[in-house]
Amino acid sequence: MCQLGPLDANVITTAASSTDKTGLNIAPEQAPAHYKVHALGFASNVTLPARKVSLGVRYFKEFSNRSTFQGYSLQISGAVSF
Repeated sequence: MCQLGPLDANVITTAASSTDKTGLNIAPEQAPAHYKVHALGFASNVTLPARKVSLGVRYFKEFSNRSTFQGYSLQISGAVSF
């Protein structure tokens, strides 16, 4: 079985304990900034049940990021069942 299709990813954190910034060099405007990422791309998965193998590839471009790096991402995954 093979799956192909577009990929849409949106990640926004609102948990203050994980993304709030504090310290001597942090301005008051920067302290409440939270992590946010938007991305569009392509994903594909291949499953070979007879061999008990699954492979996947995801490629996307991030845009409108806040409080993190922005760029391209390539993710390759695989699984083998015994």
